[in-house]
Amino acid sequence: KTHRLPTELRDNVRELYRLRFSDGKLLPPADVVLKELTPQLRSEINHYINTEMLCKVPMLTAGLVELNIDRPKRLLASLSVGLQPRIYFEGETMIEEGTTATEMFFVFSGVLEILTKHHPDGPVNLVGDGCYVGDVGCLLDDADGSVKRTASVRAQQTCVLYGLGKDFLLPILDDYPDLHEYMLIVAISRQERMKNFDPMNPNPNFDDYEDAEDAKTA
Repeated sequence: KTHRLPTELRDNVRELYRLRFSDGKLLPPADVVLKELTPQLRSEINHYINTEMLCKVPMLTAGLVELNIDRPKRLLASLSVGLQPRIYFEGETMIEEGTTATEMFFVFSGVLEILTKHHPDGPVNLVGDGCYVGDVGCLLDDADGSVKRTASVRAQQTCVLYGLGKDFLLPILDDYPDLHEYMLIVAISRQERMKNFDPMNPNPNFDDYEDAEDAKTA
C-alpha cells in the first residue's frame, strides 16, 4: 500500500539512504552480513571501515601517543567493533538532559548544539567533526549511581555520529587505565563547566570555559 508521506519526511528518508550508502561508509543493514562472520574477521572489517572515524578524534590519535598507551592498534580495533553509525537531521535530539546515559557519541560530520535548561537563550557550545559528547553520564558516578546527563545535545544540521555503548566502553577502559583516567578528567571538567549555568551555583566560574579536548579539533 502506498503512503502519502509529508514532503519533509520523504526528503529526510531519501537523505538518510543517501548518507547511509554513499561511498560504502555506513554499515547497516550490512551488520546483518557482519554477524555471520568470525569474531576476528568481523573485528578486522569493522576496524577498516571505522578507521576514518577514529582518526578524526584527537584523543584516539595524537592523544594515545601523549598518554604513552601500550598497544594502541589493539585499543582502536576493540573500540571499532562497538561503534554504531547514527544519522540525525537538523533539530533532532540525541541526548536529553537529566536522563540516564547508555552511550556516548563521536562526531564524524556535522555540528551539534550543547544545551541546558539553565540557559534558555540558546546553545552554550557547538561541537563538530572529531569531537565526542555524552561521556559525562557514561563515565561518572555519584552517591546515587551514574550521573545523569548534564546537558542536551541537538543536531544543528544533518550529522553523522558514531555511538559507543557504555557497557561496551567501560570494560575496554579497564584495560587502559591511563586513557580511562584522562577521559575522567575531561568528563569532570565538562560536568563542572555545565554547573556554571545553574543559578543555584554560588560561585560560577567562566574564566576557564574552553573545552581543552574540543579545542584540539579546531
